[in-house]
Amino acid sequence: MNGFGKIATISSNGNTDFEWNGGEGVFLVSGTFGASTTIKLQQKIGSAFVDLKDGSLAESGGFKFVTISTTLRVVVANISGNLSLNVQSLEK
Repeated sequence: MNGFGKIATISSNGNTDFEWNGGEGVFLVSGTFGASTTIKLQQKIGSAFVDLKDGSLAESGGFKFVTISTTLRVVVANISGNLSLNVQSLEK
């Protein structure tokens, strides 16, 4: 990984937007998930944010994704603890 991306600890509901270089990446999340906690990764298309396919987690885990978007958004709902978030590029 080249280090381009976002690493954060999230403790409240809401959206976190960040710049992205496009291309392939990984989305990794770990922490305390309540029964109804969801966290998802979205890509900006035009002026709207759209969910990445299979881009939602309800427990610790991760997935690989590809997008040409230059802005990504993490959406957290119903959080009950702290989540550690890591979105990193796989491009060299």
